[in-house]
Order: sequence, then structure tokens, then C-alpha cells
Amino acid sequence: VHLPDVKKYFFDCNDFEVGYEVEVAEPGHPGKTTVLSGTLPADIYLPEGVFTVKLRLVDACWNTSLEVLPENFFGVGGFRSLFTTLVPGITVQVLDATPPTPVCDEITQVTLDPASCWARINAEDLDDGSHDNCCDQLYYAVALKDSVDYYEAQFQEFLSTVTEEYFGVDIPFDGLGLYETEAPNLVSFMRVAHEV
Repeated sequence: VHLPDVKKYFFDCNDFEVGYEVEVAEPGHPGKTTVLSGTLPADIYLPEGVFTVKLRLVDACWNTSLEVLPENFFGVGGFRSLFTTLVPGITVQVLDATPPTPVCDEITQVTLDPASCWARINAEDLDDGSHDNCCDQLYYAVALKDSVDYYEAQFQEFLSTVTEEYFGVDIPFDGLGLYETEAPNLVSFMRVAHEV
């Protein structure tokens, strides 16, 4: 959740900082709460739910005042004391409306029936559960094993030539580990793919 800088809604004759406090109940520990605090602007993680953000003003002399709504925050104006009584802070509601992303086995090897040239893969053989949208793109490819081996050898030779030419040393590569992380788009059809 992004908490913007709201200094312009307050006035003080000295320089001051606007901080925030949010109490978050921990679902794994009933009765335990954590207080998140800091200065604005800030980006904080809040789980799904409704939260009250309290603002804290601290001036250069360390005078502190806990404000729940600034004087002119969204047109509240002179009704601040009434709103402070009715609304004990700025309410933030966090909704997670995005469904989880399914996860499939990264490598699945299948043997084709020589008579029918068919193979069956059950859904539960590919299912590795789900995660909550950690990745914005899912790459899926199918490649023949001999073409994967061929292109892997070509790429290995290319990298060896480049490192020898530009760095003066032939760096041995242990499988795909090095360049999968460095350039996944170049080799996304290789070992990452499901081989048939």
C-alpha cells in the first residue's frame, strides 16, 4: 500500500515530519499485533483486511502530536474534531481480488507408445500447487530432446568462444546454470521446456 506525503495538509511554524502507525493482527498468532511505523511517504505491506492509519507529527523540537485527520484533508476542514470522533484515523481496505497462479512441474518426461505414437499425462502429474502471483509471465514450451541438446551445445560453444575472445579465458560451464539466470529469454526453449 502506498502512503503518500500529506505534509501540505498540515501547518507548523517549524520544520516537521509526518509519520504513520498501523496496527496489524498476525493471523498465525491469535491476539498478537504488530505496529508498523515510519515516515511518509512510504510503501508498506498490509495483508488483506481493513486497517486504520494514524498520523504522527514530530517537529524539530521533538514535539509530537497524534493526528488522525489533517485540517483540510479531502475537504474535511473545520469539521475535523467531529470526524476525529467518528473516524479514528484514515481507513485503508486491502482486497486481494487476483486469483492465484497455477504452478506446473518444470520438467516432465514422457515416453510415447511406439504403436500409437500417443502418451497420456494426467493433470495431477503436472500440478505443483499454486502461488500468489509472484511471476507476471509463464513460459511454456515443448521441444524434442535432440534439438534441445543440439542448441544447448551450440550455445555452450558460443559462450566459450565469447569468453575466450573478450576475457582471454575459456570459462567452463556446468550445464545451464550460468546462462539460464543471465539470459533466460535466449534459452527459454531449452531445459526449461518439457521434453518429449
